[in-house]
Amino acid sequence: MPSSAIPARLFTATVCGLLLQSTSACEVNSPISLPQAISKLRHAATVYDEPAMKAAVERLVRLGPAALPQVRQLIRHENANVRWKAIQTLGFIGLAAPPLCGELLAASRDPDADVRGAAIDVLAQLFPNRAPTHQATARLLTDPHPLVRVRAAAAQWTTRRDRRAIAALAQALQNPDWMAAEEASRRLADVGVSATPTLLQLLQSHVPRTQRSALLTLARFAELPSAMLATILPLADSEDPMLYPAAMQTLLACGTAGQLELVARCRHAAVPHRVAALRVLATAFPSTPTVRRLLLKTLDDTAAPCQLAAMALIARHRISAAEFLQPLVRFLHHPTPDHRGAAIAALAALAAAARPARPRLLQLAASEPVDYIRRAAQQLVDDLDSNTTGNED
Repeated sequence: MPSSAIPARLFTATVCGLLLQSTSACEVNSPISLPQAISKLRHAATVYDEPAMKAAVERLVRLGPAALPQVRQLIRHENANVRWKAIQTLGFIGLAAPPLCGELLAASRDPDADVRGAAIDVLAQLFPNRAPTHQATARLLTDPHPLVRVRAAAAQWTTRRDRRAIAALAQALQNPDWMAAEEASRRLADVGVSATPTLLQLLQSHVPRTQRSALLTLARFAELPSAMLATILPLADSEDPMLYPAAMQTLLACGTAGQLELVARCRHAAVPHRVAALRVLATAFPSTPTVRRLLLKTLDDTAAPCQLAAMALIARHRISAAEFLQPLVRFLHHPTPDHRGAAIAALAALAAAARPARPRLLQLAASEPVDYIRRAAQQLVDDLDSNTTGNED
């Protein structure tokens, strides 16, 4: 692949958190020999066929320790993608074979940034207490590639619990390379409670971009103490569009207390705040009675953006409730095309419960002036008639 795509390979791995994504069961489970699995990985990585790479890696992981010798050979392959995927595969297998440490140390000096980043990740995973791992970590903390530096800082924390790693990751949150900043956020969330003092300092910086990065990182935490509400709530009520949506997401991590604050902000005086709070809640808890009540109330909101947001959330998350029917049918008569189109999409989520809307949908299918709305209305009528709406499996 072209050199400009090098960071994308590294980011693909880090976003996945070095976890294998699901692949076709029949493809992964089909009988295959070790040489065939190696060949498939080599070919898939060479042409950068991502689904095939995932399938090949999972096959090799299933083969376990028996695959180690041949996977290790790929670390020296001429193609950087092949070297990168081979190192990842070794991490997935998770066996700290003694010769592997030296091979990974050599890979940590590879000319390719993805390979260096993968190497330090697997070194920290398999050989956390080895002095050479610590030396490689220190060297890569000054690597020219920002995403490699982030991974080295994460390794510094993993292997030695060195608080300087937290400072380095916090600094990387502001890196202009968005992939490095995103990975730093993920790694700080992995650090967890030990990173909270540093992130709280960033929240007090009064620099919106810095505050937003800290908020989105805190939002990744499994749970935040309710004591943090005092710091987050003013940002959730901020008028800065860079801050309040991120703060709303962070409230979700504050447990029940934070969720109650989100519910309260669904009644906020400012329309954008009502929309942001509803989106966070409906995305996190789409099937709960509380969210259904909030959606129903928002459908009756006088603000058009709130109405449209509620219908979009019903459609996106397939939230079905009979009480949505009446307001949605009302929006089929709305003068603006956006409302009519959004109402049709939301009605599709109601499945068979949308059948009473069929007469109005037929009218739209026959006379609606906007083409995409006319076609959507006809499609929903057809789905209702065949009893196979997208919400039914």
